[in-house]
Amino acid sequence: MPQILTTTIKGWPVCGQMHSLLDATQDLVRAAQLRVEEIGSVRVEAPQALLDIAGILHPANATEAKFSTAFCVALLLSGGDLSFTGFDGQAVNDAAVQALAGRIELLAPPEFSARYPKERPARITLCTRDGRVLVEERSFRRGDPEAPWEWEPLVERFHGIAGMAQPDARAREAIIAWCRGFGTGEAGLDSRMEPVFQPLPAALERAA
Repeated sequence: MPQILTTTIKGWPVCGQMHSLLDATQDLVRAAQLRVEEIGSVRVEAPQALLDIAGILHPANATEAKFSTAFCVALLLSGGDLSFTGFDGQAVNDAAVQALAGRIELLAPPEFSARYPKERPARITLCTRDGRVLVEERSFRRGDPEAPWEWEPLVERFHGIAGMAQPDARAREAIIAWCRGFGTGEAGLDSRMEPVFQPLPAALERAA
């Protein structure tokens, strides 16, 4: 089986163990169109492995923030940018985000831990100040083989990351066209394409 079919394509520039939780959080916020002042309480449920690996409660810098489940969830709930191109760590100094992170309850139900690592189960339950209860749950991370990216969001992700190294949009479109043909056997990396691909590895490494 080709390795690409068994590889996870990351959706977030943080610890991979929390990605399914962040997917659920992002979708919850978008569906409910929540404002941060509407949030009453937040409960997160995930495998114990997530809390062991990404359990920093009060991150002091961008590196620690990438291993702070509470902070990353709080940042998304606050409308912050946790994308590969937008997250610069400045939100670590945002007292409101840190305060919200401190109110997030982190739990590891035994049934979730038992499903790990075959799955990355995660559930976020949010109670609003007006009494609504909002729940989102995921079993896999977006980009896992079991939950592959849809084409258009994947193209958007590529433009964001690759744009750091290849500012020429036409060159990026050429790469996308090549990728479209790859699965059908129509793509071939000839000498004309090599200069287009060459700047990308360093940018992708920085974004990993």
